[in-house]
Formats: sequence, structure tokens, C-alpha cells
Amino acid sequence: MVDRIGAGDGFVSGILAGMLEQHDDQALLMQGNAICSIQMQSLGDNDGLPTRAALDAFMKSISLVSAR
Repeated sequence: MVDRIGAGDGFVSGILAGMLEQHDDQALLMQGNAICSIQMQSLGDNDGLPTRAALDAFMKSISLVSAR
């Protein structure tokens, strides 16, 4: 963990994006947690928010099924 600032923002953005993409509850939580994890690896509140490609690559690298 580099910085926990913005972790909640990342989690909520993952949940909201998943809701817009009509994911089930498990996929919503996995996506929110993945974005939160990525966010905490950089300094600042929203500087670490990933692109879709970066999110998918991260989820695959830690053996999570893509939220898509």
C-alpha cells in the first residue's frame, strides 16, 4: 500500500460502473475491490484510477474472473 487516500472513491466507482454494466453482486464487489487495490498503489485521491484495460489485466493477474 502506497496511499489509502482515494481507496473508497475507487471502490465506489467500481460498484457504480458494475451497476451500469449490469453485473451481479459478486462481480460488483470484485470490481470495486480490484479498483480499490489499484488505487492504493499510487499517491493521491484519483490519480491511480485504472483504465478498463488496466482493470481487466489486474483482475486476470490476481486470478479474478473479469467483472465483464
